[in-house]
Amino acid sequence: IAGDVLLSAACITYFGPFTAEYRHMLLETALGRCENLGVPVSEGFSLRGTLATDFQVRTWMLCGLPADPLSVDNAVVVMNA
Repeated sequence: IAGDVLLSAACITYFGPFTAEYRHMLLETALGRCENLGVPVSEGFSLRGTLATDFQVRTWMLCGLPADPLSVDNAVVVMNA
């Protein structure tokens, strides 16, 4: 869906230096704007769900990546930046 790709690009561009809480706030703001503008976004959008496969995430974890969402999002950003 177009909104998923738009939000993913925004996450890759802006997430880098921010905490998980601030990232969540940014994403909620962006989701609200997409809704207001009529841009379709998948229910339950996530950066991981759009730009990574379960196999990739499992491989990263086997190599030592912590399983928390912030670490996984960071890996997705690094792999797609």
